[in-house]
Amino acid sequence: MSLFSLFRKNIDTTIFAVAAFTVVVLLTNHGGIGISPDSVAYISAARSIASFRTIMQYDNTPFILFPLGYPFFLTLLLWLTHIDIVQLAPFINGGLFALLIFLAGTIIDHFRYFNKFYKWIILTILVTSPALWDVYSMLWSETLFIPWILLFFIYLEKYIQQQNLKQLLIVSLLAATGCIIRYAGIVLIGTGGIMMLFLSQDIRKKIKHILLFTFISSSFLCINLIRNHYAAGSLTGMRQKGVTTLYTNTEYAGSVISNWLQLYSLSHTTQFFIGTTFIIVSIASAAIYIFKKKHYTSFENVAVTFFFVYTAFILASATLSRFETINNRLLAPAYVSFIWFYSYKIPWAVEQISKTKRLFFIITVGLASAFLIFQQIKYAKDTLQEVNEGGIGGYTEDDWRTSPLLQYLNKDKVLFHSQIPVYSNASHAVYFYTLQQIPSLPERAHTDMVASFYRVPTFILIWFNNEENYDLLTLEEIAKKKKMVPLQTFSDGTIFLCTSDTSSLKRK
Repeated sequence: MSLFSLFRKNIDTTIFAVAAFTVVVLLTNHGGIGISPDSVAYISAARSIASFRTIMQYDNTPFILFPLGYPFFLTLLLWLTHIDIVQLAPFINGGLFALLIFLAGTIIDHFRYFNKFYKWIILTILVTSPALWDVYSMLWSETLFIPWILLFFIYLEKYIQQQNLKQLLIVSLLAATGCIIRYAGIVLIGTGGIMMLFLSQDIRKKIKHILLFTFISSSFLCINLIRNHYAAGSLTGMRQKGVTTLYTNTEYAGSVISNWLQLYSLSHTTQFFIGTTFIIVSIASAAIYIFKKKHYTSFENVAVTFFFVYTAFILASATLSRFETINNRLLAPAYVSFIWFYSYKIPWAVEQISKTKRLFFIITVGLASAFLIFQQIKYAKDTLQEVNEGGIGGYTEDDWRTSPLLQYLNKDKVLFHSQIPVYSNASHAVYFYTLQQIPSLPERAHTDMVASFYRVPTFILIWFNNEENYDLLTLEEIAKKKKMVPLQTFSDGTIFLCTSDTSSLKRK
């Protein structure tokens, strides 16, 4: 089937996909794609790959905190188009969002309980979803990871239907690639492994297929981790131990899910209850599929299995190690599965209930859907107005684009070519606007790095007032160890010369 025939056969899905692409274009119209510190790491690594050098990032250290898949993807597009990643990013994200919607529509077409109106409502919810807008307005690896998950769903469903070697190899390679797009891609191995484990199949064949799947699907990740070890002596970079409890993380997850449903300002107890309820229901539903073997090979079962495996992984990771608070970005890969699983039986219910109750049910579901879509469209309107006034939050926002300190650094780069080391509390921003690779201030939790930093006798510190990374050393902490002389002062920051002369800092 040709690409044109595929789109013509799925004309309604194609319309929604075009709408998704248009959304990203509108979001990025003012200042371009949103850029966070993670985005700068991806950009710098991709540029490093494109120049055939050792894969380094913005601060001239090996790129190991994230896997290599997404930077390689960006590099490939850079080679194909010869357009800089930042300029190309709105079209990359627009295309990936459109792909996500197209794959979602294609999968819905194969639901056990299919209804055209249900499909259109779900695709409308996805296209107008704040959860997905939040991701696709930024240059993040989740933009590739989420449609990759749906592609994995398609071939996993094909494998559990056909159980042949060809489909097994495809689904294994998709899982392997997912692991190097996001480290969280390991949940694809978990999802596939669980589905295969309880599949009705000859036991010898099952063991062989599970072993082959495990070996192939983990291969790319192992290669990536080995490369990280040789490049930096660490598998995934320096990770801190978790500081939030499982209970608190479940609250955070419940808060995100509540926001997905446009339910805001809920108490912490309610958020914990919501998070716990949805996770338990998904586990119970997957268990029913497993033990009853009813519709085990359906897309709906694949979706619910992925949802509980992914959320469990995020909750466990956030509890055992410290990273950003559980938020929409971290849980967004489970969003489509969540929407599907808790809605797919609506067409079935409409057909099963009595005629006297059917109208009431349809009105109730219609009002709930209308409320959700209305709230999302209202959010969309406010978001578009906000980004058209100041740009998307991050380093392409107007406050950063018009930064007097960055403008100075861009015009006069002598500072970077002196013999004195240069540090910053926003080295991401410095690289993004000047292409200069300088180290960041150390995080106070890494005591060895802090001690090494203070042993530097003289250095220049570029300090941005509007960079809010509270894990880094503060000016007050540095001032206790170093004499800080302002060289240039701007409305948004200061350039300091820091020396070890602390004679004027002696305590009385």
